[in-house]
Amino acid sequence: MTPQFVRVTDEIHQVGGSGLTAPEDAAIYLVEFDGHATLIDSGCSGGEDRLLANIEALGVRPEAIEALNL
Repeated sequence: MTPQFVRVTDEIHQVGGSGLTAPEDAAIYLVEFDGHATLIDSGCSGGEDRLLANIEALGVRPEAIEALNL
């Protein structure tokens, strides 16, 4: 499985949702700037491994995520 994401802007990437993680997942966005990262709308239902791989493919360590906005 190749990590995938969709670039929205330099700081915002869609890292989850249908076609990126599991078909049941909602759109999940990673916002990253100045060394800070936040996940937005992180409704995950089975695509957690792909989600983490997609985040890491952007060079962001999952443990560096400081906030989770649902």
